[in-house]
Amino acid sequence: MKNFVIYGFTKDEILKMKNLIRFVSSNINYITVCDEDFSKTLGEVIENNLFNEENNFSLDEKIVVFQNCFPKEIDVYFKILKSKLSKKIMFASVTENSINMKIEDLFNEFKMEREYFKKNK
Repeated sequence: MKNFVIYGFTKDEILKMKNLIRFVSSNINYITVCDEDFSKTLGEVIENNLFNEENNFSLDEKIVVFQNCFPKEIDVYFKILKSKLSKKIMFASVTENSINMKIEDLFNEFKMEREYFKKNK
């Protein structure tokens, strides 16, 4: 099963995301990350497999972490979501390292990487 682990999206944005992606793949499981999950590992969040459309977010970020998706699929998802939903989404894939990281540390690493690439364009 392909998973999209998502953070920072409103209920309407999640619905739009699902509608956009269903034309490419209907076999996607959406898992939401809440601020309460920051002390959990990415693996624990995926294992809990929770989806909640009503969240308040302390970070002003939109994040999608792909799991069990092929690189070509990720390219398609990336292009669709960037062009049709928001240009400010941070994307990542689950790795052997990230699955064991705490969500808070993982999100901080994403922000540092984004800043690094902005400075070194």
